[in-house]
Amino acid sequence: MFKSKDIFVKVYSPNSQLVEFSVCLKNVPGAIAEVSNLLASLGVNIYSGFLNFYPGEDKGRWAFIAELKGVGVSAEDLASRIKGLRNVLEVDYMHAKFDSLLIDVMHFPLLVMGLRSFVFKVDTWGYIAAHLLKRFGSGGAVILYEMGLKAGEARAKEVVAEGFSGSLAFEVILEERVGLGWGIPKLIEFNEKNVEGSISVQDLFECLPFKGAANESRSHLFRGYLVGVIQQLFNKKVKVEEVECIAKGDQACLFKFG
Repeated sequence: MFKSKDIFVKVYSPNSQLVEFSVCLKNVPGAIAEVSNLLASLGVNIYSGFLNFYPGEDKGRWAFIAELKGVGVSAEDLASRIKGLRNVLEVDYMHAKFDSLLIDVMHFPLLVMGLRSFVFKVDTWGYIAAHLLKRFGSGGAVILYEMGLKAGEARAKEVVAEGFSGSLAFEVILEERVGLGWGIPKLIEFNEKNVEGSISVQDLFECLPFKGAANESRSHLFRGYLVGVIQQLFNKKVKVEEVECIAKGDQACLFKFG
């Protein structure tokens, strides 16, 4: 059911001529096809990129890395041809700075759901969390929990401001975790009146680095996040306990709250 999603950062291709194009287009049917048809007619292959088009906006952006080796057209000429298309508003391009490696430095800042963001690899998170827990013991766990608590409160307020509330807002926040790469949460049971239930999370990023290698649960940040979200949405103090954890060899992380 689930397919991986790779954030566009760089492309490595030995013995190539990589060029990145950033094309601003009218947000109308056929605009993307207009550009892709031109590229196909010239034999230009596309390796990676991203599309940003949103409802209600009159323009969007298509960025991509193209292979120009052996196609008989220069980057400057291709940019000019793209710019001449009916639905194209602007074209920028850049050549690979490193041999066979093009890193996207044309687009900054990184936005997620319209908000300034940055990316951690799961392994990087594991190094940080492991060091924090080793250095400060239970104090490190408290720090992670409190970080999650405040983050959960903040996100709950944002989602409410977007027009959601109660259990619907809770479901929105949980599903966002999939899109953001945190894991795959599933609400197993939920009594909204008593504000109690359980949530299973597959591949939780916080615990993945310790998968099968710990003798105790390793979710502190996400556990705090759940507390912050639930308390903010339902205005009731709750406790969240991780009763199963992939760090201990369980199939998924299981949280009970109430």
